[in-house]
Amino acid sequence: MAEKNFIWKAKEVLAKIERETERVLDKGSILILNKIKVLMREPKSGKDYRAKGSKGKKSTKQFKTRSSAPGQAPAVQTGRLRASLAKSKPAKLTRHIGTNLKQGFFLEKGTKRGLAKRPFLIPAFKSEQGKIVKMLKGAV
Repeated sequence: MAEKNFIWKAKEVLAKIERETERVLDKGSILILNKIKVLMREPKSGKDYRAKGSKGKKSTKQFKTRSSAPGQAPAVQTGRLRASLAKSKPAKLTRHIGTNLKQGFFLEKGTKRGLAKRPFLIPAFKSEQGKIVKMLKGAV
């Protein structure tokens, strides 16, 4: 039986795996951000109230808005939280997804003073986790 020469190109193989993993993590981050926005747009079952107009005064228009109930993703009211959502790459093979607004943390985790949780980050991650794992398996 003839022996064949086998050349192992470990550096090239590992570099390709890393590139593909980085690509999938970028795509996965976008999937999660999009899912968060979908969760925020879903119909809410919280309290109805009149929206505030400019400078914090009650609006003279008959525009009403509905807040989210505890356990639901936050309702979009001003769009500030939704606009603050971002992803970052602090290190290789790592992605951070979230917001820099304190309000986002309080909505996700609730407060000791009685604000019930209105999670949006963790549910979005859990929802998209299976897709991201499949993409990772397909990339490697």
